[in-house]
Amino acid sequence: MQFIKKTLMVAGLIGCFSAKVAPVVIIIHGTFATDENWHKPGGDFFKAVNRSLWAYAAEKSKESGNKQRVESVVSFVWDGDNDHVSRIEAAENLAMLCLSYPDNESITMFAHSHGGAIAALTSQFMYNPVSRMALALREKATKAVSDDKTSKDVIVVQEIIESEDLLALEDEVSKEKIVRDYISQQAGQFVLDALQEWDSKHNDSGFETKTEIDSHIEQCRGCQKIAGVKSVYFANQHESRDEYAARIGARIIQVYESIWFESLKKRVAFSEDTKAGTLMTVNTGSQRTINYVAQLGTPVCEKSYKPNMAVIKGLFSLYSEGDIIQPVLGLYSRTYTPAERLLNLQVSVRNNKGSFCLPSHTELHSPFIGSWLFRLPDIIVKEFKVDPTDFKEYKNLSILFFEDGSKPVIMKSL
Repeated sequence: MQFIKKTLMVAGLIGCFSAKVAPVVIIIHGTFATDENWHKPGGDFFKAVNRSLWAYAAEKSKESGNKQRVESVVSFVWDGDNDHVSRIEAAENLAMLCLSYPDNESITMFAHSHGGAIAALTSQFMYNPVSRMALALREKATKAVSDDKTSKDVIVVQEIIESEDLLALEDEVSKEKIVRDYISQQAGQFVLDALQEWDSKHNDSGFETKTEIDSHIEQCRGCQKIAGVKSVYFANQHESRDEYAARIGARIIQVYESIWFESLKKRVAFSEDTKAGTLMTVNTGSQRTINYVAQLGTPVCEKSYKPNMAVIKGLFSLYSEGDIIQPVLGLYSRTYTPAERLLNLQVSVRNNKGSFCLPSHTELHSPFIGSWLFRLPDIIVKEFKVDPTDFKEYKNLSILFFEDGSKPVIMKSL
């Protein structure tokens, strides 16, 4: 595999109560933040997350009477460039990192800004089409057997397999074809999405000229780093639309092939028992999952950076109306379309003076926010009585954090 030259991964393993590998929390920074310390070992956000994990493990140990393992905290550092290909390359390395952990490893991600886009891309790259296809057909076969009132045996399953032409799944060539067909389909979709993004940035941005864009950027108060947005529009002026599409398509195919044929392929093995005529014994390799993702001020684009919820068990997208960076000049949204296991949360903060405020982009990775991210599922699902399958019904939830570190409060609206 070709490892990306500019991408680094700094692992800060914090220790655990047992000799087994501890569950993992991965912190992902956003654009331009490579050299910042908050997300690295010793940084304020990193330390806040680490302390909260130890406190959480201590509480659970006391409740259960058994020592609980402490999550390992990993800082994933990428080049931070404001470029789609940079995010693709970072997601490739992050996917490979996730797939390098044991199959039963619990992985959680806390991602700021475009780090959330990288987490979403990672979920797309981790998707296992062979496993999901076999799972769906296995469920269909199981249902057929249970529905059959006279002959609950392997013949029923055999007929289903033959009708779906699934006996071909037993050999490596056919299995590889499934994967390559999926890669081609995904690459095609990535190119379409990339071209829409290209068109939006070059033709439909709402500005007539480069001068108008520069003027708008200058008017964005307190937004010094947004000047980097100009690179999105003009860094590749020499590159035509077709050249851009070809570059994206080639890169996506390379990413998928490096992940599939150097990592996932090793996990997708088919049992010899398949030849006996039952899909129930086929070992397709498990679908690797991400426990949940907490995004902080992530620019939302459900075309280019749509999270794969077959991989992510739960996603919490935290945003602030005081964050003028997140929309990136109107090119991105603040929230996702409501969906099961995906929840948008508007953030507000009560500071130590008792005043309420809407945090800025950088304030969303404050330590007093980071210290509660690992408890979000408990706070939202257990205490607020929100069923994860009903998240799409909650369109106006907000969360109030306290600068003094007190427990946050979930509200239905600000």
